[in-house]
Amino acid sequence: MPTGYVEYDGVKLTRRELRAVKKYDKGENLDHFDKQALERAEKKFLKHDEKLFEQCTKASEIMGDKSEKKFNIQIKALEKKYEKK
Repeated sequence: MPTGYVEYDGVKLTRRELRAVKKYDKGENLDHFDKQALERAEKKFLKHDEKLFEQCTKASEIMGDKSEKKFNIQIKALEKKYEKK
């Protein structure tokens, strides 16, 4: 039975949120409802990225040097994404 959610980049979004994200990516005009949906989607993406960051750092601590190189790439990418300009 469908739940009403669509998975996009590992994040479950409503169809409205997904449509707003795609419109934003294409540079199309967003109406009021799209802007609200985009804000909700952004919060979900941030929450997902924070969890991924925590998982990578915990795994790196547990596995030591062997996994550090592997996870550093993901950690650096996330840090760069949220770096304040």
